[in-house]
Amino acid sequence: RFALQGGKVQFTDRVPAGSFETTLHPIDVTVRHFRTVPGSKAEFALAVTTEIAETVTGEGTFSMNPLAADGTVTLADLFPGKYFPYVRDILAFSWETGKVNISTGFKYRGEETPPGAILSGLAVTLTDLRLVEPGADRPFVAIPLFAVRAVDADLSKREITIGEVASSGGALFLKRLKDGSLNLSRLVAMPQAKESESTGTENALPPTENAERAVPRVLLTALNLEGYRVVFEDASLEAPATVELLDLRLAAENLSTGPGDKGKVSLAFRDPDKGTFLTDGTLGVDPLDFQAKILVEDMALYPFQPYVLENLNLLVTGGTVSVDGTVGVKKESASPPAVTFAGSVQAKDYSSAEAAKGEELLRFQTALVEGLALSLEPNVLKIKEVRGTDFYARIVIRPDKSSNLLDVVKETEEETGPERTEGKPAEEKTPAAVADGPVKKPFFETVAIDKVTLDKGRIDFTDLHVTPAFTANLYDMEGTVEGLFSDEKSRADVRLKGTYEKVIPLVIEGQVNPLGGDLFVDLKVIFQNVDLSPLTPYGRKYLGYPIDKGKLFLNLKYHIENNKLDAKNAVLIDQFTLGDPVESPDAVGLPIKLAIALLKDRQGKIDLD
Repeated sequence: RFALQGGKVQFTDRVPAGSFETTLHPIDVTVRHFRTVPGSKAEFALAVTTEIAETVTGEGTFSMNPLAADGTVTLADLFPGKYFPYVRDILAFSWETGKVNISTGFKYRGEETPPGAILSGLAVTLTDLRLVEPGADRPFVAIPLFAVRAVDADLSKREITIGEVASSGGALFLKRLKDGSLNLSRLVAMPQAKESESTGTENALPPTENAERAVPRVLLTALNLEGYRVVFEDASLEAPATVELLDLRLAAENLSTGPGDKGKVSLAFRDPDKGTFLTDGTLGVDPLDFQAKILVEDMALYPFQPYVLENLNLLVTGGTVSVDGTVGVKKESASPPAVTFAGSVQAKDYSSAEAAKGEELLRFQTALVEGLALSLEPNVLKIKEVRGTDFYARIVIRPDKSSNLLDVVKETEEETGPERTEGKPAEEKTPAAVADGPVKKPFFETVAIDKVTLDKGRIDFTDLHVTPAFTANLYDMEGTVEGLFSDEKSRADVRLKGTYEKVIPLVIEGQVNPLGGDLFVDLKVIFQNVDLSPLTPYGRKYLGYPIDKGKLFLNLKYHIENNKLDAKNAVLIDQFTLGDPVESPDAVGLPIKLAIALLKDRQGKIDLD
């Protein structure tokens, strides 16, 4: 029998930055029946306490011939922050609070080939964890409880079974810095690999053995993280963004790294308003295969406004989005994983404005996208129908023939050689100069929208390039746009109808292609056979004459191609006749009847083009 009672060790290490000191007291060690005779077993018991009440206890049996051991070991109230001087060069954060408790059974058999090493019933519990970045006033990780339970590991067979991983009430604060890197990547400094390790020229295992040892077989029976809060701050954008996820819950069953194995997984959270997110499906690790149902309800759009501004001169001032569909992520080779989505997307109470002036651009009560099929690798977007109701749009043609709609698209710096070619103005480029520049491919190789249906819409249209300026407030707009396709030569048919100022019927028809490389528009706005007699009150007041009869035909043509606008306005007034003069203080006092007589042709028509 060997017994050590009340032992004490004081340890100081001045090698790590800041040095390290600890005191172990008391140290109690007991060994019974120790012999070197083959097959004999000795009993042992160990208990050690540190100066901050950390404890290590263990008991069991061991033998020297053959080398073997069985027993249990427990580490209680371990404070990892105490040992950070040894990892200060690797971990650039501080372990402010958080204690670890570990207990496990163990078995070792040295006579086996390879030596057998088994852990049974391993449990790890972490309480009150707080990790803080240098100079920060709040932890970037705060977890009240994190537990791993019922772990069995056969290290020689590289098999690990985890009974449960559970945690609740945690908070994670993630940052994307101005240079695009994540704060977490800066908090861990990975050691540089030696040349022999990086080239793999020394101590390399044969390919087949490497493949077998690459990933151990791990089975996670149950995962349950709930009540988490995740805050992501993105400072890499022109306008910083903050996205917050509340009541996050991640659950899984029977996840395995075994080839072809699949387990169940689900993720749910809500935004600070009323939006919710839920996905529930299956996950395979080898190969990667994720298939799930996704349901999003009333998720607010405004937190993502900074990401919109990165690509568009557009302010999203309101709205929510809902999604109902299936998503898949699958990787079967060295190529990037294939991502698919099929389902529907609905936006509600959406509103947006021009970024420069803040003037309202587009709003709608609902927009439903049905039959949406999206894939990445290859990048394809197909939609059966888009239905918008109770919408409003503001369209302005400026004196220089530019449009507020084109202002939404941000201009990019064109790297197409010199800005000025000999003998040509700066904005023009020779074919060679254009050819020398890189061709920017769109994100989606193919975009196809079979049909867009609009109902109960209003469009405020202003044309400032004509004198006097023309303004039309169009109400009760309804109709379709069919055949939108991303091919340059494709043309979608537009058929819309409504009323001008809720009185005069109108038709908008023609072709468009907003999905090609350059915007194409060829539209007509037609007012047909408009009876002018109802406008008699205005004639009496401003002309000094009632309008006895007359028909108005108005044809507005707009053609946009190669970033150039061509607009033509044709006005025809047929059989315009005024009645007897009346007294009006607001009348213009001009020879109106003489002017009308001079403008009329032999058929009684006034043609203004």
